[in-house]
Amino acid sequence: MDDIPAITDVEDKLSALREVDKKIKGANGTKKSLKMETRLVTDVKQRRQYEQRLHRLDEDLKHLQADLAALKQDAERQSLFGGGGDGGGDSGEEYSDGFGKEENAVKAGDDMLAAAHNTQEQ
Repeated sequence: MDDIPAITDVEDKLSALREVDKKIKGANGTKKSLKMETRLVTDVKQRRQYEQRLHRLDEDLKHLQADLAALKQDAERQSLFGGGGDGGGDSGEEYSDGFGKEENAVKAGDDMLAAAHNTQEQ
């Protein structure tokens, strides 16, 4: 999971995140099984050891799930905004939507809103 932020292709990153998600779900199932097995241990001292280990594993799993959620949000944001960047500002990049530069896209949006407003007034 540590290598995922370095993946530059959005589709590859999303694919890797789906794979990690499957593994975390599998680990969650294994954790539930361990919890059930721990309940069957009759030796109190040994059961406490297993419960403590289960608690540590549960905390680790929660941290991994939180990290995965953050990586998913980052990847989705990256796919929505065309591949990342610094997260904002005027990059002046060319866009593949036919508008050209960012300023032209804003102007085109304003023109569309003005045309819609004129249509409503008629």
